[in-house]
Amino acid sequence: MEFRYVCTDDLSGNLKQLDFYDRASFLTSSQMCYEDNAESNIWRPSGSDAGCWRPRHLFRTATSGTTYHSERPEWYIFSQDEVCFENVVEGTTFDMEYTLPSSLDTCSHVVIQWWWQTSNNCVPATWKRWHQDNSFPCSSSWPRWNLITCDAAAGTKAQSGEQFTNCIDVPLAGGGTQSPTSVPVPTAAPTTPEPTLQPTVQPTVSPTSTPQPTSTSDSCMQVWEQCGGQTWNGATCCEASLSCVVQDQWYSQCKPSETSEPEPNPEPEPEAEPEPEPEPEAEPTPGCAGKWQRCGGHGHTGLSCCADLGFECQYESQWHSQCNPVSLVQEVVRAQRQGAVRKHRFLGASLIQAEVSKSRSKVTDSRSTVEL
Repeated sequence: MEFRYVCTDDLSGNLKQLDFYDRASFLTSSQMCYEDNAESNIWRPSGSDAGCWRPRHLFRTATSGTTYHSERPEWYIFSQDEVCFENVVEGTTFDMEYTLPSSLDTCSHVVIQWWWQTSNNCVPATWKRWHQDNSFPCSSSWPRWNLITCDAAAGTKAQSGEQFTNCIDVPLAGGGTQSPTSVPVPTAAPTTPEPTLQPTVQPTVSPTSTPQPTSTSDSCMQVWEQCGGQTWNGATCCEASLSCVVQDQWYSQCKPSETSEPEPNPEPEPEAEPEPEPEPEAEPTPGCAGKWQRCGGHGHTGLSCCADLGFECQYESQWHSQCNPVSLVQEVVRAQRQGAVRKHRFLGASLIQAEVSKSRSKVTDSRSTVEL
């Protein structure tokens, strides 16, 4: 598992895969390119992008552990065997700390790409070498060392390994010439004193949401983005087919109109007839919140679990947690950990704009701390 980055202050148009890479002009052949980094280099044989491309990595703050090897400090070796787990926050939620490079000191907005290659079909050559010299970080039943060696030059799913990518937008406080919009800080909580610290900027890794970009007041918000609440100074309108739904005093969110839970229409009163007994409305599972309902947050004293199958209580901010559906990527991470994933759609080096809810990482520098 790796994290790559690109400062988007001066970029225009759509973000491309190679925006997270640097061209290595001294690597002049496919063989040289993959000998340099067989796992994550990209070779383009022709066209304007011809040549060898090396990923622009973030490096971990760790210097040891069951997920770390000093030869590849950018890697987080995510095992399927729990005996090799570390940085566990709770269950299958992990904290991964990375350092921002000095090249981002003047950047106000960075996009970080999460890259993950499975070991379902093949094992990286570097891992097999570490296994032979007994330096692989954690000895367990995983991976299966009898699998073939991954060969990126082959360009096939079976021989190159399944790869997944995802992106997240991160505003950097103090960088660049523009001040990014920060997470709104409530000036007073209903039953608690006014917070003295601004909540850590933590993009919610939600199954059906995308990372929240910097809000501006000159355009309407997209699906699942904040659109209101006390101290909110961004746009209060939503794009077409969306509605701004009030969650509580501090938070409102853009949701698809068709998923909003309509209020039940009152039954008409019969004329000149005794008023019939109203039919009881369907009650949700006792003790748990319904779809899209609040299930946590600072000062919340209500229900903290979700009643509906396929929904779970997900953190959105210090003040709000909500019952949202479980995401595809989240299910893939769980299945990969349990050894159940064997076949996936091969995504190659393409981007998928979804969140990763069960694998967080923390990016730190002298100016800010950002959790992924």
